[in-house]
Amino acid sequence: MPLNFFLFSYHIFIGTNAQIPQSADSLANYLKKSPKDTNYVAALNAYSWKQIEAGNYPLVDSLGREAEKLAPKLKFITGEYDSYDVRGRAWYVQSDYAKAHEYYQKCYQIIQKYPIAVSYKQEALANVGMIKHLTGKNEEALKSILESIRIYETHKLPKLSGSPYDVAGAIFNVQGKTELALQYFKQSLAIKTKDNNFWGMAVSANRIGITLNGMGKYKEALVYLKQAEQHAEKAGYQQVLVDILINEAGVYRELSRPKENFAALIKAEKISVTINSVHQTGAIYGNLGLYYQSQKQYKLAEEYLYRALKIFKQVGSLEYQGYIYEALTALFVEKGDFKNAFQNQKEAKQVNDSLFTATQHARMDELNARFESEKKEQK
Repeated sequence: MPLNFFLFSYHIFIGTNAQIPQSADSLANYLKKSPKDTNYVAALNAYSWKQIEAGNYPLVDSLGREAEKLAPKLKFITGEYDSYDVRGRAWYVQSDYAKAHEYYQKCYQIIQKYPIAVSYKQEALANVGMIKHLTGKNEEALKSILESIRIYETHKLPKLSGSPYDVAGAIFNVQGKTELALQYFKQSLAIKTKDNNFWGMAVSANRIGITLNGMGKYKEALVYLKQAEQHAEKAGYQQVLVDILINEAGVYRELSRPKENFAALIKAEKISVTINSVHQTGAIYGNLGLYYQSQKQYKLAEEYLYRALKIFKQVGSLEYQGYIYEALTALFVEKGDFKNAFQNQKEAKQVNDSLFTATQHARMDELNARFESEKKEQK
């Protein structure tokens, strides 16, 4: 694994009901006056999405529970689905992947039980796959993600929900299949550009930048990351803006531009704390550890790396625990503390081995080969 704590955010398409208001204030007034019918449930869910943007997660949970209770009585299946979907997103944003998976799994159960639009199936599979990837279950994740992509392409859906192409690329990236990862990220960027989706464009351009950095193409990477930053600021997408700043800091480190590296991380930290994004804060601490190491401030470097490790253990992110153990190994080698270096190297190997066994590699290669073969047959 590379000694760069790059972050991959995932964009989720948010649908709206044309019969209800669009702004947060209008939705709040609508909910006070509206009868408790299907439009009321739709408004509850739409208002919940607005509260995610505001970081008001307890209210999201309260609104979601009300929608979940009402929807079955009204036989409003998609309203119940949306009540789970929005809460899954809220927990994902807070980096509680176990809770996010719980709600996304409920969405998946609904699409299996009821004959609702195939677009919901595409979205549910994308979200379940995303969470499985984030918790290190990459073989299961790839199966869900490739099925989500197959549905999108086979049914020629007008909108792509979630970020299945980005997740597929991220999984292949972790496997070391950089060119294949780049192919998926560029497909994702093309789809989102066509849809004029600035949130999604920010995510995909960010990923392309990260991948190019991993290939040693630092200046080209910075071009994509700066594009991503512009898209994120235009969309007001604070969460992915943090990711982009973290990733820019990594490129600045590779280009030996420490002032810009540090400035990007401090800016990212301020936003991350404001939006209460735990996973991102962990990535910032990891990168600050690398920054202080580059400045020979070893005590601060060790402190920030251990802060990051604590967070990644807390959120259950095996992949990022691996990054930290590798960084700690390099730090202790540089300090001449070979006992601690050896211990952290052992921990890194154990984590990395648990992410991908040889058997899993083979099965995932088979999954991708089968997927590509089916695409050719359809063409």
